[in-house]
Amino acid sequence: MAWFKLWKRNAQSPRISIPEIDGTSDEEIAAAERRLGAALPSAFKEFVRRHDGAAPQENVFDVPGNQSGVRVFVPIAQAANVRAQIEGFPASGIPVAEDGCGNYVWLDPDSGAAFFWDHEIDGPSECIAKDFDEFIAKLRPFDPTTVKLSPGQVKHVWVHPDFKPEFD
Repeated sequence: MAWFKLWKRNAQSPRISIPEIDGTSDEEIAAAERRLGAALPSAFKEFVRRHDGAAPQENVFDVPGNQSGVRVFVPIAQAANVRAQIEGFPASGIPVAEDGCGNYVWLDPDSGAAFFWDHEIDGPSECIAKDFDEFIAKLRPFDPTTVKLSPGQVKHVWVHPDFKPEFD
């Protein structure tokens, strides 16, 4: 498996846990390709056969000027519907992963490159990896101790009243 080999070669990106899902058949993949109007990259097909629709462990990957993480991989049977229902989504893009904020990672069917589509930004998507294997290799476990806030960055927060009742 190409994506597993890439993980082993890339010591800077510890492998995250992605649950195995009972196999997606070649027939289901072929049906999705027909609905999408494009052939899926072979590395992505291999991934879908084992992890279609999986929710990985909490993770992070870099996007220009920021970070995001994969909340769930888009089930291949739903990819064409996801693409059609989201206003402004790239017309030929293949949605492969969703973050927790309504943004998507998508594959270009011609080049196989992975792009980050931010629903709040007009304009072209940002290329984040040359192919699906490279994108998977960039996922790393989320470490909450790396989140640093500047003074004044947080204006207010809501805290559930039962969280720390001694602060009342």
